[in-house]
Parts: sequence; structure tokens; C-alpha cells
Amino acid sequence: MINVFHIARNVMLFSKIACIFLLFLLSVVPAVARNVIRQIADTDSVKYSITYYDDRIGVELWHVTKIIEDAKGMIWFGSWNGLIRYDGYDFTSFKTKPGDGNDVRTDRIRNIISDTEVQKAGKQACGNIYCRMDDNLFLFDTTSGLFSPVADDIKQHVHNVMLEDEKQYIRKYDLQCNDTVIRGISVDLQDSYGNIWVKNANGLYRISKHKTPWRKIAGLPEDVVRMMYKERDGTVWIALRNTRSIARLSPDLRLEGFLGADGRIHKAPVNFVSAYSMLEDRKGNLWIGTKPDGLYRLRKRHSVAGAIEYDVEHIVPANMPQVGKLSIYDIQEDQKGRIWLGTFGNSLCMIANPDAAKERVAVINVAEKNSAYPTEAAKVRRINIMKDGTLLAVTTTGLAVSENIYKGGAVEGKWTYHTREANRNASLTTSATTDIVIMNNGMAAVSTESGGIGLINNEELRKDKLELQHVTTANGLISDIVQTLYVIDDNQLLLQQNDHLTIMDVRNKELLTFLPAFWGATLRFADARPILVKEKRLLLSLENGAVVVPLSALKKPADSPQIALTEVSIAGLPADYCAGFSDTIHLSSSQRSLSMKYATLDYRNSKNIWYVTRMDGERWSKPTLNREITFYNLDPGEHLLEIRSTNAMGQWTQNTKKLTIIVEPKFFETWYGQFLLYLLIAAVITGVVYTYFYIRTIKRQRRDTLAAYLMLVEEKERAQIIHEKNMSEAAETVAEQPARNAEQPAVAPQPTVEVLSPHMSQEDRAFMQRLVNFVNENMSNSGISVQDIAEATAMSRSSLNRKMHTLLGVTPADFLREARMKRACELLRTSGQSTSDIAYACGFSDPKYFSKTFKMSQGMSPKSFREQTKG
Repeated sequence: MINVFHIARNVMLFSKIACIFLLFLLSVVPAVARNVIRQIADTDSVKYSITYYDDRIGVELWHVTKIIEDAKGMIWFGSWNGLIRYDGYDFTSFKTKPGDGNDVRTDRIRNIISDTEVQKAGKQACGNIYCRMDDNLFLFDTTSGLFSPVADDIKQHVHNVMLEDEKQYIRKYDLQCNDTVIRGISVDLQDSYGNIWVKNANGLYRISKHKTPWRKIAGLPEDVVRMMYKERDGTVWIALRNTRSIARLSPDLRLEGFLGADGRIHKAPVNFVSAYSMLEDRKGNLWIGTKPDGLYRLRKRHSVAGAIEYDVEHIVPANMPQVGKLSIYDIQEDQKGRIWLGTFGNSLCMIANPDAAKERVAVINVAEKNSAYPTEAAKVRRINIMKDGTLLAVTTTGLAVSENIYKGGAVEGKWTYHTREANRNASLTTSATTDIVIMNNGMAAVSTESGGIGLINNEELRKDKLELQHVTTANGLISDIVQTLYVIDDNQLLLQQNDHLTIMDVRNKELLTFLPAFWGATLRFADARPILVKEKRLLLSLENGAVVVPLSALKKPADSPQIALTEVSIAGLPADYCAGFSDTIHLSSSQRSLSMKYATLDYRNSKNIWYVTRMDGERWSKPTLNREITFYNLDPGEHLLEIRSTNAMGQWTQNTKKLTIIVEPKFFETWYGQFLLYLLIAAVITGVVYTYFYIRTIKRQRRDTLAAYLMLVEEKERAQIIHEKNMSEAAETVAEQPARNAEQPAVAPQPTVEVLSPHMSQEDRAFMQRLVNFVNENMSNSGISVQDIAEATAMSRSSLNRKMHTLLGVTPADFLREARMKRACELLRTSGQSTSDIAYACGFSDPKYFSKTFKMSQGMSPKSFREQTKG
């Protein structure tokens, strides 16, 4: 008899086994099937994007075989076109080169693996890459860019590691990312920042994940937000410009509806007014400033159903009806309950009786009431009333500051107006101001349209001159345009700037920037001031709505991606692509130019990484997306280059890279070279001075010698004249004393050259004696020439010229001419001969030529000379 119980139990056991096997098939088969599609899709907080790389990137990615990330953060691709490196910007190919000494037969790389995978074999890993090229193994040195054979003692182990690694990439599948399907892929790498790198036969793909820390307020029209305001109970109002609607939100930011002119809250947007400002006064009334419909006052009432409604009053005062058509950009209430209106075009106004009936509301125009109010400050954007009663009016043309408004200051007292001053650095960078806030730490911040912000102690706002500390692009701001400000805490200030936010610590000017990459989208911020809502969330205005972001999300990034040198070019030499993470660059004495590229290794969105640099501790450069720097004619010595960047989310990090640049000096730039140079300069100067004075001495000696010998000629001539005179007198008495005259003949005295030129040699004195005798004897002979003088002195003509230039500094002709002039002067002084006779006696055949020559020599005519020297 068959045991039914056993049969039933066996059937149940078989069923369980079948179910388990079926589940196993269902779980395993899709994982190994060729065309099972895995899906990645956007969510509210995570967005995915795909970047496709092919040969158009500048490097031929021909058949990518493997993708890895090294320990330094670089992405490497093995391909049939060699080894390719990616730094977030550029793809750099490393291949064999002619004559490089590498025994690599082909650039076809089958697999790559970092040397960190073989540490267990006893080799020290240093960031190099093992490459399998067909059946051969080579080690790529990332610091030199060269391939070398793998050592025999580790080759087998590397083969085994690669075989195990290749087993992971056999299975392939299709991947769908939102609306894009990538077929036949294998996932090679998920890098340090969560990017997924995949490849297939068509090329290379990067799938990037972007977290979105913000949430858009649902239900708002896609319109420009001009005003946001939070009541004391947490109710939030958002005004939209083009649709002229005002939305009311609950404290937890649920849209409750839109305010209508009837005071009710409607589900759909209502065309009411274009509100620019709002205020809840001390009695709970709401004041709305609009453009261009003036001022509204809302008083709360409860409907029959218990919902909150409002009595809407359009304020058109009898004393100032134009209020009904003003553009009111800001509304503030002071400690006395008065309402202050900042109007765009009609300056500052004040309501002294805000509780009065709408027709009896009294409005005072401060500009009309007080002549001290600056007339240029007609367009008021913001109002800030300090605790001590100082009122600050932010205008398009400057900052207006009043005295204590509780003592009549704004309406009756003094106003100080601050604008940009061309010759004072501490003034406003531009007169177009946009906002001002007072912080609890005693600091005030003024924002501008295009000049960043200025910081100042709030007590100094009342001074006649502002002494602002500027924070601009020169200090690290991405943009100088600041739309509005918000105080986060005692030391942190939020700057709302077009498509990004910046948080600044006012103590040390440290900046934290949140660029579009951080938001995962391009958010265009409007100029409505942010407000803090429940759970410490920040509500931000946009050009197309509003978003809320947790304040905790606006913090310093946890990661600081490294900055690597990717290319270095020195003095026109071929670029070095393996500079890598080097901290020092050496330049020889002949290499003074340097160009380099660098990259922050953050692959989430490298196109949004900003950089600043500085050299030798100077000011940081302006933020730029450019990542290349060039230096020309660097000074010798050691320089420190600092590079800082944001991450891919646009947040400044603490990843400052410091690079030492050592420039070897040329010989004369060294201390000993400069010492020798100074010695050389001193020697040259000494030589020049010595030569100068030596030449002066020689010339003086020549002049003195020339003058002496000319005097000697003159003395000879004078002696001859005296001798002739004595002979004439002796002729008259010859008859009386014939014997005596015969015994003692009269001889003219002959001066000697011995006493005239003691510095001359005996030979030179003999030469000069012959020269003087010849000239003296032939003075009246107009036919003598230089050749005659040369023969008389027993020298050649050229030798005569050299000798006379050396001894006297003149030519023979000059000496003869000067001797004749000396004789002429003597005859003109002592004789009564005519000018013509003197000319003939001095060797001139033409008296006119004599007169001309004499005048050129003595500066006057012979006649004038005789008259001046006569007697």
C-alpha cells in the first residue's frame, strides 16, 4: 500500500527544489545575458548625464581596452593607439617613438593595471602602470613617459593578476540612462567622484551623477521673483513680477494660494499687483510696496469658513496723492512705529500715522522737507535702520546716511552722502549700490552692482568719509556683481550673484562659492533677499520661481581634489607631459621662460573648475577658467608659485599646490660674478680717469714745450734785432775805436734749449735745437717748406711729423706759422716798420694774406695789435 503521506511530502520537497532552482535562474540568467538592460534614471535629488568621447577629442581613442584610475587620481586608458592619460581636460597619448630605446613592437595595448596590484610580490608601488601589448609585458614610468621590460622575477605574477582582472570584463550588457541606451558595454571604472566609465565598440562614455541639494517650490508660475517676505508666524509671501501675482505659502512652504484684490486667497495665480516689498507692522497689518501702483495696506479678517482673508486698502493720501503711483522698493518700520518707504524715483518717504484711515495717512517726502537730503539719491533700493537710529538708504547713485531718526535726523537733520571717489581707494568701488546689512559682530557690508562688496565697522558709517575694505574679483570673487546680501550668522555673509552664491567669512575674507555645477543646473538668481524658513532652510529667489536649500548643504566640501602639473614647457623646448605631481622645477641660467598647464583632478565637471594663482606671496590673480600660466624673463633665484582651485562643484577647496621654481643665475648674477663685475667696472673707470688725466698732462706738456720753443724763437729774433741795432751803433763809432772793434766782434746771444725741456732726451733736445735754428734763420724766407725743415733736421717728412706731434702736439707747418706770428707780434711792438715790411720779414709774400692769417691767429688785425701794444 502506497503511503500517501510520503508521496505528498516528496512532492512538496520537489516543488521547493524546483522553486529554488527557478529563482536561481531568474537571478543569475539576467546577470549574464547579453542584452539585459540595466537602467539608471533621474530622481528628484539625483541627476545623471552622459559624456561621449570619440576621435574628435584630439586623440584617437581606437579600441579602448581598459580604464583605470591611478593612486594620484589620473585616469588612464589602454587602447590600440597606446596609453592615453586624461586629466579632466586633455587626452595625452604615450606611445613608442623612433630611437627612444624601448623594445616595444606595437602600440596595441590589451590590458593595463596599476603597480599597486603587484605590491604583494615585494615590489614597491610608485604609481607606474603595467601594460600588456599582445603577449609582452612592459612597465610604463609615469614620471618619464617611457616603457621598459618587466623584470623576470615578477613577470608571471603580473600575468596572473591581469588574467584574473580580465575575467571581470567578459560579461557585457546594455545600459539605459534616462532616454539614452548604450549597448554592449562593460563597466571598467567608478572613479573617486562616483563617475562611471564604460566602453563599447563605438567609443568611451562617462556617466556622471549630480546631487541636487535644492527643491523648487511647486505651483509657482515660471516668473521672476521680485519679493519674498516671512511673517512672524512663519507665513511666506512670494511676489512674481510679470504675472503680477502674490503667492502665500505655509511655514513649511506648501503653496496655499494667490492673493487677489478682493483680499481672498485663490488657488490659481491672480493678476493683482507687481509687489517689490512687504512689511508686517507691529499691529499685524501687511504693507505692500508695488511698482508702479504705489502702497497697499492689508488688514486681516476671518471668513465664515474660518480662513484668513484681508481688507485691501490702496493708500492714496490726500496730502500726497502721487504715492498711489510710486514704485516702492522697500518698506521698513522704526521703533516708534513709523513707516519708511524707499521709492524708486521719488527718494525717501515717511508715514508718521500708519494707523490712520487710508485717506488721512500722512506721507512726508524727506527730500522735499529736508534740503540736506542728497538730491541725487532719488532711486532708493533698500532701507536699513540701525539700532541707534541711523538710517541707511541704498540708492543707484550712492549710499545716503542720516543722523538719529528718533531725534528728527532723517527729516530735519544732517545727511551724509557717499559715492565713488576717483582718487581714494577706500571709497565705494561704484556708486551703484544694491544692498546693505548690519551684522551682529559690528560689521556692515555694502554690495554694489559691479564692484563687489565693501566691509566697514558700522560705527564708521556715520563718518564723513567711508574707509571700506573691498572684496572683489581681485580677492577671489567669481563676479563683481552682487544682487543682494543675507546675514547667516555673526561672521558669515551670503552674497547672491547671478548664477551662483558666495558665502564669505568676514573675519578672514575666506570665500566659499557655489557655482552652477553645485546646483546641478543653471539657476538664475533674482534680487529678492533670501529668507530663512523652518528647519534651517534657505529660500532663494529665481528668475523663474524659487528654490529652497538646507543651510547645512552650503558648507565647505569634504573633498579637496589634487592639482597636478600636466604639461611643462621650458624655454621653447619640447613639452614635458610627465611633470605630474612634481613640486620643483629647475631652470638653467639660459632658461628664463616657462609655460605650464595644470589640472584639478575632479572629473565630475572639470569645465566648471576655477583657478587662481600667485607668485612669491603677491596678491592672488582674478579667478579664471584658464589653467595655463606663462612666465617670461624670470629673475634668478627661488620662486614660489601657488595654485588654488575650486572643485567641480564650484566650491573653493584647500588644495593649494605649491611649486618651487629654481632659476640658476648667470655668472655675473652670482655674488662672486657681481663682485668681479664691480671690480672690472672700477678698473675701467680708473683706467679712463687715469687716461684722461694722462692725456691732459701730455697735452699740457706739449703746449708748454711749444710755447717755450716759440718763445725761444722769439728770443732769438729779439737777440738778432738787438744785435743788428748794436752793430749799427758800433758802425758809427768804428772810426773812433777800430782796434777794439776788430779785437771784440759783436755776437748776438743764442738761448739754449737745455733749460727749456728738461723732460726731453738728449737726442730730442738736439733735434729741437736744429729745428729752432733753421726756423730762426729762414723766418723771412717765404719759400721754405716742410721738406726743407725735414732736411735741416736730418729726418724724413713722415718722421718729422710724428716727432713734432709727439713733442709739441703740432705739425711742422703749424710750428713755422706760429713762429712767424710770434716774430710778427714782436716787430709790431718794437719796430716802426710797415705792415708790408713786417709781412715780408716774417716770410709772407702777400701782405693781405699775412693780415688775414694774423687776424685768425691773434683775433685782431696787425694795425689793431700795434695800437693796443704800442708804448
